[in-house]
Amino acid sequence: MESRSVDVIQELEAMGFSINWTLLKIGYEGGAFLPQQLSIEAVCQYAEKFLENVDLDNELVVRLIIAVEDDYEFLRILERLAETECIDRSIQERKWRAYLVQKELSMIPNDYLNGLLELTSFWISLGLPKDCPHIVQGRNNSYTPREYYTQKVFDELMAKNKQWLKDEIECIKSLDSL
Repeated sequence: MESRSVDVIQELEAMGFSINWTLLKIGYEGGAFLPQQLSIEAVCQYAEKFLENVDLDNELVVRLIIAVEDDYEFLRILERLAETECIDRSIQERKWRAYLVQKELSMIPNDYLNGLLELTSFWISLGLPKDCPHIVQGRNNSYTPREYYTQKVFDELMAKNKQWLKDEIECIKSLDSL
C-alpha cells in the first residue's frame, strides 16, 4: 500500500482538491464505507513536504514524522493536527467518495452486464447514499432484469455517474474554497 497511497494524495491533488490533515486522517483511518487509503509512510511523506513549504517550525508535524513506529501515537498526533484546522469533515469525506467513484468508473468493464453489476456493487459498498446517481434494478423502480441489463441502460448510467462525479468535484471545490 505504501507507494500506492502516496499516489493517492497526488491523485486527490490532480482532482483539484486541497489536502489537509483532516482529509489525511480520514484516509489513514478509513471508515464505515471507506477502506483505509493511506499508509503511515504516505502521511509522513506529505508531512515532510509540508515542512519544506512552511516558514514556521511546526513541532506537531515533526512529532508526527518521528512517531512512525507507534501507531497509537501517530494517530493521536494526526488527530491533534486535524483538530487545529477549521475544516468541515463532511467535505473531506465527500472528497474521498469522489476519489473512489473516479477510480471505480475508470475500471468499469465495457461489457454492460458486468459493468452494471460492478456499478451496483460499488454503490452498495458506499451504502447507497441519498445523492447516489446510480439506479439499482428493482430498487424504487419497476425495471425488470430484462429491461435493466441492456447496453442502453448501461450507457445511460455511466453517463449519469460521470456527470454526477463532475458536478460533485466542482461542488466540493467551491465549498472547500469558502
